[in-house]
Amino acid sequence: MASVIETGGLRFRWPGEEPAIETVPWLVEGLIPAHGAGLMLGRSGAGKSFLAMRLACCIASGVPFLGREVQLTGGTAMLLGEAADTFSERLRWALEGLRLSDGDNMRPEQSPLLWASCGLPKAAADLADLGADIRQEMKTRNVAPRLAVVDTLTSAFSFANENDASEAGRVMKGLAALGEAMGCFVLALAHPGKVGGREIRGSNAFTGQADIVLSVERARAKGYGAAPRQGKVILVKSRRAPEGSVLPFALRATADGGMFAASPNDVVSPPGPPAEPETTKGGNAARFQVEKPAEAVVRIVRELEESGLRTMPGIVPPPPGVIAAPSRYVRDAFEGERPPRSPDAGRKAFQRAVESAVSAGRLERWGGAGGGEYLRLTEASAT
Repeated sequence: MASVIETGGLRFRWPGEEPAIETVPWLVEGLIPAHGAGLMLGRSGAGKSFLAMRLACCIASGVPFLGREVQLTGGTAMLLGEAADTFSERLRWALEGLRLSDGDNMRPEQSPLLWASCGLPKAAADLADLGADIRQEMKTRNVAPRLAVVDTLTSAFSFANENDASEAGRVMKGLAALGEAMGCFVLALAHPGKVGGREIRGSNAFTGQADIVLSVERARAKGYGAAPRQGKVILVKSRRAPEGSVLPFALRATADGGMFAASPNDVVSPPGPPAEPETTKGGNAARFQVEKPAEAVVRIVRELEESGLRTMPGIVPPPPGVIAAPSRYVRDAFEGERPPRSPDAGRKAFQRAVESAVSAGRLERWGGAGGGEYLRLTEASAT
């Protein structure tokens, strides 16, 4: 018989006398548990939003996510702090990717995805109320809530100071309350702090209270028509599974110019223009032609626009028809491709690249309200 000693408000037990603990099932085998809250870290343009959309579609259909079995199917609530205007397109692209890779023909109107463009409260009680409302709404469609995605953490919550451990802890407790009320797992997308790092930007309390932390890392292919962009999702932290697991992925193109995430060997991208040949110089000392920093900045602006990352919360968006992206997002992607020796070196390198592109008449600065700055392509670069 198990003996329990109670003294000083504490309950002591001997080994082997622990009470039975209910095992939490997996949502995605060995990767994402069915309950709790976690983080997906990755720089702007790494593919976080495309991966989150793929995950939601896999949970809806039961198709494996990057080779891992989906053990519970159902609905996803997408809580979008940014890029809400491109949600319908990204959902359509993700479902097209699902059709190409697994033959699943789910249509957008059939997908159990509930979404909202929103700013979220920080109080656990308020988030629990929100979770209960979402659960009830899904119940009206006979959908079991399995996942909530917050995209992104900083845009969905208005942080007074993201380095404040108490504020970070309050938000993580709130996300846990949201998941508990919905009866599902909550995954918040966020940016890392250091170039190439796997720690969140801001307080370590975010990762400290997370049940899992996923890091999205991707190397860009250079040149139009180049090979599919490869990347990997790394399980950096888990309370239940071995850490360090790596799940490769690729961003692939749809026939209408969209993009979706999938396993690297799942599908073949629709045919497009032939790849530009790489030139060599120097005779026997041949070397590949290197993309100039100014050209990289112009390309990144275009890619962020195509990915739907053309606006920042609280800042007046650029006019329709203009190819533009927030300077902060462009710098994040630029430094992700060209890791600097220090933050100061990265800032200077990015400034030089932007100045060179502006001087060449390929890029313009455009100041939005609230102190934000956009970089937009000139007519010569846009055509």
